[in-house]
Amino acid sequence: MTDTLSVKAENYVTHFSYISSTLIKFHRIHRFEKELYEVDVLPKMWSLAIGTLKPGQVSLPGLHKEISIENNSAVFIPPFTPIRWHIHPGILEFDAFFSYYELPPDLPKQPILLKWDSTWKPRKESEIFQIIKNAKDP
Repeated sequence: MTDTLSVKAENYVTHFSYISSTLIKFHRIHRFEKELYEVDVLPKMWSLAIGTLKPGQVSLPGLHKEISIENNSAVFIPPFTPIRWHIHPGILEFDAFFSYYELPPDLPKQPILLKWDSTWKPRKESEIFQIIKNAKDP
């Protein structure tokens, strides 16, 4: 099953691919004209955002300072978990997976930042879960 849908707006274009009845992958190109903070929270679904970002393009609040998301990185976001992005002006291009599929109990309950190997091409939830379980800090 690979149905697709594209959504185009003034500042972004998103391409959705339905990998299965429970797993969606999307690719977005988004133009940010000014610096901003944006909060995301997904009810009942988890996500894994993946990108090869430039230093200083996107960061997350850390315990004592902001953590820059750069190079090949991913952010795993469990359901009902708010995450606050600090986004700087420019073009942001990234992929993400979304699913309602139940998370295994041994996955993190809070967002985590991990290294992403660009050769990884998960096609089902179990493959994504294994990557997260074996995650290394970027």
